[in-house]
Amino acid sequence: MVIIGGTVSLTGDYITQPIKTAVRKYSLNLVSKDSVIITSKLKDKAGIIGACMIARSRMFEI
Repeated sequence: MVIIGGTVSLTGDYITQPIKTAVRKYSLNLVSKDSVIITSKLKDKAGIIGACMIARSRMFEI
């Protein structure tokens, strides 16, 4: 599974369709059949939420 996040995910199908086409064209059949390419539900907030999650996990690790 490939999840496209950040500002790039705001482009929607303009980015996902060419990526799906390239995966089908340049990868093995087994890989292209089982791969899923989607955009993140977090959209352009994905990076900041990820950074916050890393900071939170480091604060509470012993």
